[in-house]
Amino acid sequence: MSAHILLSQRPQIMGRWNEAFGSIAHVTTPELALRRAGEGSIVWIEADAPEVWRQIQQARPKLAKVAVTLNPDSSEAMRFLELGAKGYCHLLAVPEMLRQVATVVSNGGLWLGPELMQRAAIAIGHVLQPAGPGNSLLAGLTQREREVALLVANGAANKEVAQQLDITLRTVKAHMGAIFEKLGVRDRLQLVVTLRKATQTH
Repeated sequence: MSAHILLSQRPQIMGRWNEAFGSIAHVTTPELALRRAGEGSIVWIEADAPEVWRQIQQARPKLAKVAVTLNPDSSEAMRFLELGAKGYCHLLAVPEMLRQVATVVSNGGLWLGPELMQRAAIAIGHVLQPAGPGNSLLAGLTQREREVALLVANGAANKEVAQQLDITLRTVKAHMGAIFEKLGVRDRLQLVVTLRKATQTH
């Protein structure tokens, strides 16, 4: 069994992937990917083959899967999240970033990268109702943490939060860490979804 399996038709890119993970299984069919994947494995699948993705998702829905592409796009990222992806990144990402993606996904988080995460949060805002101050999930937060959480949930980037609340970027990040811990969420995207869905039930 392999910890990492790359399902791709591009053997020429394997250098950077082997540099990232020491060694990685390169396969060209979903059948081989499923055969090589064990508990705790991550399967990296090229995003230009959605039918392959669905085949693996149907066979092993709990298997951690990351979509990789040469042309990252926020709309496509959202589609793959809906299809069960735990991450979405550039096929030619530097080895250090690939390792970061693997760490986040292995720990139960979602990876989109900062820019796509922000775009996804905004995209979710067009679908779900705005998160409001009456949300009961916010009861355990301090006043400042509530302000930060609501701004983020309604699409603001950290810099925008800092400017609107007249605080430093470092302070925003500290508040975000406390908010994640208190609300039991792993990342910015999960915070947005959690707060907006909770608001819809009130």
